[in-house]
Amino acid sequence: HGEPSERNSHPQSSGEDNSFMVVHNGIITNFKDIKLFLEKENYVFTSETDTEVIPKLAHYIYHHREEGETLTFTEVVERVISQLEGAFALVFKSTVFPK
Repeated sequence: HGEPSERNSHPQSSGEDNSFMVVHNGIITNFKDIKLFLEKENYVFTSETDTEVIPKLAHYIYHHREEGETLTFTEVVERVISQLEGAFALVFKSTVFPK
């Protein structure tokens, strides 16, 4: 989605802190629904890609976990993937989980 440009290129980021980054190949068929949900949660989108919803969703899931809940990197990724529809391959990176 989106024309070739720097803002539409990969990796896509969760926001200014770049705490979650994603490279993606494929299509997220429900990205509009996820984007609408995240916009209601005050996430700002700067690209025209379906990819951008993925790191922002990871950020949302990590920062809205239940009080006292500890999530591993794998658990965050699994929760993100469980919300995505389509056919895709993903690479995640996070400063929250540096190893």
